[in-house]
Amino acid sequence: MLISGGADPVAAYVRGAGPALREQLIPLLQQVDPLRWIRQARPGTIFFQDGKRDEVVPHRALVGLIRAAPKPQRVRWYDTSHSPNGREQTDAIAWLAKRLGAR
Repeated sequence: MLISGGADPVAAYVRGAGPALREQLIPLLQQVDPLRWIRQARPGTIFFQDGKRDEVVPHRALVGLIRAAPKPQRVRWYDTSHSPNGREQTDAIAWLAKRLGAR
């Protein structure tokens, strides 16, 4: 489950760095790149919970992480900002309980 999870490509993070620094940053950031790691998730195991008015994580980054994840996946958009409210927590607990009960 990812609440307000998002990521841009590594290139977007290093764009403003000079060539020498960029050469050092790219391999370091690729090791922790969320877009890289989310692709390795088992299909059907990810629940994205994102706010429609997130003021911390850009919408393109939220969508980028969702698109990078294997299908099927569960995506729920809430009419909220970055911080979760009661509805997200209730949905998260229900999703986790169902997943844990299925084992």
